[in-house]
Amino acid sequence: MLAAQAQISTDNIPQVYKDRHPVRVGVQQNKTSANANFKTDALNSRLIGYNSESWTAGVWVEEDSFAMTYSGTRGGVWRGGDETETEYFPDQETEFNWTGSAWEGNKRSVFTYNAANKQLSELKLRLLSGVWENRSRSMKTLNANNDVTQSQFDTWTAGVWVPTSKSIITYTANNKVDTNINYTYTAGAYVEATRSTYTYDANNNTTQTLFDDWTAGAWAPARRFTNTFDANNNRILNEVDLYSAGTWTPNSKTTLTYNTANKITLNVRENYSGGAWIGNTRQTNQYDANNNITETLQDNWTAGAWANSSKSTFQYDANNNETQSTFYNWTAGAWLETGRSTNTYNTYNQLNTELYQIYTTGAWVNDYREFYYYEEYQDAVSTGISESSIKESAVYPNPFTKNTLIDFTSKNDGDLTFTVTDINGRVMHTENNYYPTGSNSILFDGANLNAGIYIYSLSGKSGTAAGRIMKQ
Repeated sequence: MLAAQAQISTDNIPQVYKDRHPVRVGVQQNKTSANANFKTDALNSRLIGYNSESWTAGVWVEEDSFAMTYSGTRGGVWRGGDETETEYFPDQETEFNWTGSAWEGNKRSVFTYNAANKQLSELKLRLLSGVWENRSRSMKTLNANNDVTQSQFDTWTAGVWVPTSKSIITYTANNKVDTNINYTYTAGAYVEATRSTYTYDANNNTTQTLFDDWTAGAWAPARRFTNTFDANNNRILNEVDLYSAGTWTPNSKTTLTYNTANKITLNVRENYSGGAWIGNTRQTNQYDANNNITETLQDNWTAGAWANSSKSTFQYDANNNETQSTFYNWTAGAWLETGRSTNTYNTYNQLNTELYQIYTTGAWVNDYREFYYYEEYQDAVSTGISESSIKESAVYPNPFTKNTLIDFTSKNDGDLTFTVTDINGRVMHTENNYYPTGSNSILFDGANLNAGIYIYSLSGKSGTAAGRIMKQ
């Protein structure tokens, strides 16, 4: 089901928030699946597009948008909170820029996968003079456990693919990374550049990572990370050492404290200077009864003592989705609001809208907003609205340049309304016709539309179906 655009006065979001929280997209399924990347046991929802707008001279101005297409039941996963991880698995992703009057293609990525739904390649293209041209590509080799053993990167130069770099990865018997060697392509050959070697404890926690540089034809130590873990496998200490003149010298360390739910309550970073550890930054976290983080307080080490610097507060809905974040700076002995983010979610608990506002001269002012669009799918078929008796079977061509044919099946005779809107909800076309039980088609003439993403819907007494079409 496509998530409807929220008609609210607080619609916005900024780069600062995107830097803190990677954009949360993908799939939240109705019931658990043994394979998070390939779901067939329940109706799911996956991201098919988003667009962003900035607040300029008192009005919302289009910025850019993305559109994704999929095959089969490939979707993605979203894990919220401190360990936010964004993974979605489209066949194609296209970026559009707003020219002031129309959406114009800018960049595109085309992906391939193996039978286990693991990515094998990514081809990046750019639109030049109306033609999609190669830009770069990455290719992966996987072992029997679907671990990446080699990644190769090429660039498109003067009409041919030119190698730029590659990585070769080995694994332990427990499928943990053992070594990762990076190569650069120079003078017609791959040359060693850097190497990472990993050490683990009995619980497969990474206790040490050693980084080497290829120097004068041999590997030379450069730096190392050493980790200490508690009985719950929480990392409680991370120390960074640098190698120079044959000696390891401490550089920085981070000490972590946890609550009984294994959530970080204190994060202290120190730098090594003049033979002693000196405070740098300290972050204190608070949580609610559901272990959602409700406040982070950032202190800086100043003049031999910890001093307030910034803080953030967070609010959640009944499903533990973060609905609002507010940011403060410590100024002249008081906390002053600087910005806030307001989020809405669809019924799959996927991010629906993001709004960012800044606090200026005593008032909240719009700054940036994003809208996210989804489709439901199950068993390799895009379903539109669940439990509808209108079943979409095909849309072709899609993307289209002038006309596209939408095939669907209706279980009942009756009138259906066909509507096409842009991604901001503006109606671009609507018609009402009678359709009999069985297979039917609608030939949509979109010659007058600007290039971009559009949402179509079929609705009537027998149900509702919706989908996405793209005008090139």
